[in-house]
Amino acid sequence: VFGSDMEYIGRWSFNNMSSLTEVDLSRSTNLETIARSAFQGTRITEVVIPSSTSTIQDEAFSNNPNLGTILVRGKVDSSNFNTIGNNWSGTANVIYELASCYVYENGTITDYHSICGSNVSVPSNLGGVNITEISSEAFLNKNLTDVEIPSSINVIGSSAFSGNDINPIIVRGKASASDFNSLGTNWHGDNHVIYENDDSTCLKVEGSNLVGYYNHNVCPREVRIPSYINSISDNPFSDILLTSITVEDGTKLETLGTNWHGNVLKVNFEGSSYEKNCFDIEGSTVTNYPLYCPAAVTIPEQIDGATIDSIGPNAFRNRAITSVNIGAHIEEIGSNAFENNNLSLVGISEGLEVIGQRAFYNTGLSEIALPSSIREIGAEALAMNNGLNEIVLIGKTSEDDFDYLGNNWNGTCENIIYSGN
Repeated sequence: VFGSDMEYIGRWSFNNMSSLTEVDLSRSTNLETIARSAFQGTRITEVVIPSSTSTIQDEAFSNNPNLGTILVRGKVDSSNFNTIGNNWSGTANVIYELASCYVYENGTITDYHSICGSNVSVPSNLGGVNITEISSEAFLNKNLTDVEIPSSINVIGSSAFSGNDINPIIVRGKASASDFNSLGTNWHGDNHVIYENDDSTCLKVEGSNLVGYYNHNVCPREVRIPSYINSISDNPFSDILLTSITVEDGTKLETLGTNWHGNVLKVNFEGSSYEKNCFDIEGSTVTNYPLYCPAAVTIPEQIDGATIDSIGPNAFRNRAITSVNIGAHIEEIGSNAFENNNLSLVGISEGLEVIGQRAFYNTGLSEIALPSSIREIGAEALAMNNGLNEIVLIGKTSEDDFDYLGNNWNGTCENIIYSGN
């Protein structure tokens, strides 16, 4: 194995070393010269010459009876070398990467030399010929691991990529199989296909269960979960840095595994998926709001057909929410319901009657307006909000207008405005 600092392999360096069976130049990205008879008379079986090599001298690989193929990276033919010696390759078959890795005829690739590597980006042009088709079994059993197919390919024959463990096949410029003119039976073998123009093909799905996501440069870091997904396995985005996750309208996620949302702290929910996935209820009461749900909260009037009229104790406690909109359908907020959040905005509509103790304890409020419908405010309901400068009590003239006001309900805020006066 030669390292990246290797620039020159001298003459007769490994000459007549019959015990030498393997030479790895894959890391020798700065290798410029292979001198005369450097590997003459060994037992090596194949060689890959890096694209950086510009000089190969006489007999460099001659008299190697087991050497079947030499692959030359980054070149079309021998004219691309600065210097090429006599009988440098001996009896070996020389394949030039930019001309000979593919066997093709009339715009159709019919075969591929596996020595050219396991990572294949199918060319759209070979020798001035536009490539539009891949024939049946062209890449069959070639030990491929990565494949990209350009948008110019319109026909792929049967079993063209069968017998390979490719993870996955990337099809550029297309959204589905229907964008091809023709696809043969089992053209992709057992390999998954990602279509560049359909992000959902980046999802690893078993039935309706999302089990993973392909960490490939064609797959966006903004993930959308379609409505046909109803469950997500543990750690589907493991080791992938996402920028967002959006659950599409109508999606109901029945089962969620551990760390299902990866590094994304707050998931976007479109349309009805918000109420379907972000509110646990018992009867007409919201009992829990998952931490991964949006920071801006709107309490729905109906969830799963149930009319919602109350928020239960601790329902939004420690949920990293920043705003909440409480509509006229909510009559009661339970104790500690919104404790320990950072609320920059709270909207409470007429209709709310009861605020439980510590309901808005330590929530970062700077001001709040409470509707005239409120009858009871529990102890310390607004306490530990040191920046709370103003409490407006709409339609009230004094504390006597309430049925109950708990101890220290207003915390440290002394600027209480009775707007009924």
